[in-house]
Amino acid sequence: MKKLSKLFALTMAVMMILSLAACGSEPAPTETKAPETTEAPKTTPAETNAPETTDNAPAASVFEGPVLVISVGKSADISIAKSMMARIKVDYDIYEPEAGKQPDLSGVKTVIIVPGVSTKGLGEAGIQLNDELDATKKIMEQVEAAGVKVLVAHLGGSSRRDDLTDQFIDIVLPSADYIVCLDEGNRDGKFTNYAAEHNIPCETAENISGLVVNVQKLFAK
Repeated sequence: MKKLSKLFALTMAVMMILSLAACGSEPAPTETKAPETTEAPKTTPAETNAPETTDNAPAASVFEGPVLVISVGKSADISIAKSMMARIKVDYDIYEPEAGKQPDLSGVKTVIIVPGVSTKGLGEAGIQLNDELDATKKIMEQVEAAGVKVLVAHLGGSSRRDDLTDQFIDIVLPSADYIVCLDEGNRDGKFTNYAAEHNIPCETAENISGLVVNVQKLFAK
């Protein structure tokens, strides 16, 4: 009986040893890592800032040459007109009303009218005021018929803004496509008021240099 008990105990011990050995021989579960994913590099859209554009182009031309400068009233302003045209470097010619002679407008693209009366100048030329006024009216009729553009340029300041000069100004303004003048010649607002009423551009300047700049940009290429 004791032998049987020992045999049973021995058998049980062997079975336990075998059981433990079997457990120890099981391979340890391997950790299955998820396949590594190579993340595509993030693409940051390039900054598309529009280049700054600075409009340095000259203003669009209003007038073009050849130019005929017409002085009415026999004032010394014709000398200022010549100096102005030399500085803006545009092909031009000068015309001063003469009895029985009309300006030649063939090929002319722009007429610059310079009104300013000098009684001394009229006297030296032996011209009566009314004759000069009539000649100016005929010139403007011819200019209108030719269909050329007209720039009225009052260059004499306040010294050329008396009642006599205003008679010539009133003749030429209705044909104006553009007006330039000195501030002193526009103290009463004659030019700017007329321009506003008739929807015509008008630029004023403090001095002749400023006026030349204004005229030059009108002929910018």
